Amino acid sequence: MQSRILRLYDEMKAIERDLVSGSEAPGALRTRLDRLHQSASELQLPAKYASMQYTLRGHLDIVRDRIAAIEAGK
Repeated sequence: MQSRILRLYDEMKAIERDLVSGSEAPGALRTRLDRLHQSASELQLPAKYASMQYTLRGHLDIVRDRIAAIEAGK
């Protein structure tokens, strides 16, 4: 079960790397992040993993904010 969450974290880290390197447009990264957030929200996990799932979604929101800042030209 924990491996499902860790896999999503790996995907999030890949998005962050692409954001920093500029290898992909911010809009495309936002689309990837939206799909990842949807996958994280749809995970069917036992209650003991709920806090990990919640934390992951919070981290995804942080990355979303970073993408938005780049799109806004900050």
